[in-house]
Amino acid sequence: MKDKAEPRKSVKGLDAEAQELIEIAEKTINKHFAIGRHHVASALKTKSGNIYPGIHLDCAGFDNCAEPISIANACMADDKELSLVVAVVKDSRTQSVDIINPCGNCLQQFLVFGPDIEVIAQTPQGIRRLHLHELLPYPYGN
Repeated sequence: MKDKAEPRKSVKGLDAEAQELIEIAEKTINKHFAIGRHHVASALKTKSGNIYPGIHLDCAGFDNCAEPISIANACMADDKELSLVVAVVKDSRTQSVDIINPCGNCLQQFLVFGPDIEVIAQTPQGIRRLHLHELLPYPYGN
């Protein structure tokens, strides 16, 4: 299914780096969206400046989130210093794309693979860049 949605206007209060990552995640989900297979995409930036996209894999209830796919792509490139991440979800009815916060499992994986990462997240104050520890103040095993 091709998406003809207009690109998101810039998010107020976010810097160009964050805006670029959101745009890449949106382009990724718009290109690869498939009902029952891929409805979430992520974009992960490393300290080297490289960006690694990922898509959610829905497999009969045994899902793989988009964010760990991005982490794996960065690790495979031996680019392991994670800097900033965003995930977006596409609604199959409206075709709208919105930023979605990482689940607890993804947050825990960021703690292991990129404990200093920032996350572009939905908050009551709007979309913001948050340090991982603001989203996961009491991680498992600590």
